[in-house]
Amino acid sequence: MKTGRDRLHLLDGMRGIAALVVLLLHIGWTVDLPLFREGYLAVDFFFALSGFVVASAYEDRLAAGMSLPRFFETRIIRLYPLLFLGTIIGAVKMIGQMATHDDLALSTGHFLIAIGSGLLVLPVPVGSIYLFPLNGPLWSLFLEIWVNILFAIILFRLDNKALIAVAILAAVTIARNAFLSGSANGGGEWATVYTDLARVLFSFSVGMLLFRCRARARRISVGKAVGALLALAALFLFHPSGTGAQILYDLACMFIIIPLFVFAGSRCRIGGRFAGMCSFLGDISYPLYIIHFPLLGMSWFLARRIHLDPIAFALTFTSAIVILAALIGRYYDQPIRGAIGGWARARRPILAARQ
Repeated sequence: MKTGRDRLHLLDGMRGIAALVVLLLHIGWTVDLPLFREGYLAVDFFFALSGFVVASAYEDRLAAGMSLPRFFETRIIRLYPLLFLGTIIGAVKMIGQMATHDDLALSTGHFLIAIGSGLLVLPVPVGSIYLFPLNGPLWSLFLEIWVNILFAIILFRLDNKALIAVAILAAVTIARNAFLSGSANGGGEWATVYTDLARVLFSFSVGMLLFRCRARARRISVGKAVGALLALAALFLFHPSGTGAQILYDLACMFIIIPLFVFAGSRCRIGGRFAGMCSFLGDISYPLYIIHFPLLGMSWFLARRIHLDPIAFALTFTSAIVILAALIGRYYDQPIRGAIGGWARARRPILAARQ
């Protein structure tokens, strides 16, 4: 992850830790183990980090006249190849559920609608309580695309006072919905879509503000960097007892603690082998997030057939999916994005000549 001339390796590492936390949360749900039960807050970290990174990469370029089609082209090239793969893997999993008459299987008609919606990165309009029944975590990527569009149209034009007003309005919506529903967690269901929209708008806006308050990153020791990554993991590991305490903890994380982590990570620079490890974590974070959920369901179905112990399964699956994410990132995502980007660059002079 870069801003200016400095690569912010610590933010890369934090992004990878957040993706692993989401993975372990879903493994815990699947095999009934108490793993990172506050891991859903990692999504808010992703949203805040996205606001920082997108503002860093595009705010000045849009202000200088970058066209909306060009902006959308770059974001689609970055996001869509893995979104496509995640939808296909989810479709394969759903076919297996339909063949085995699973209770959560879709009907044939709803399955076809879900495939079409998934490939268009749109939530299914009917047939499911979930926005993306083929691959649940895609709900956050849909919101990512939505807020990217909003960024290119209006958010980048707002001054800091207006952005703060947007963040406050979103925060009030999040807090109100949390106390009314008994939870600050959305999670990609139609019933919580307004909370989900407010979460992405708040965190993305805060990420933009953090970028605008940027300063040159200072070098820190490996020990401090490791401490920051462990502290981030501990944030999602801690699970307060009682509904009221959990709501307050979640809101404190969303509104204060997570933005502070992004702020700190953006101002720290590391080097050496540890920087390489953080880069690796950052590189696998997106493919890991996209592919793990449907593969987890399929793998657990097979593991139960051979009576694999849940802990052994958790360790085996985590190791395998990290390796697979690295391979997919290197041999699928990067080449395809490079090919599509090259094709798009070659098309621009032709389209310009026709105008």
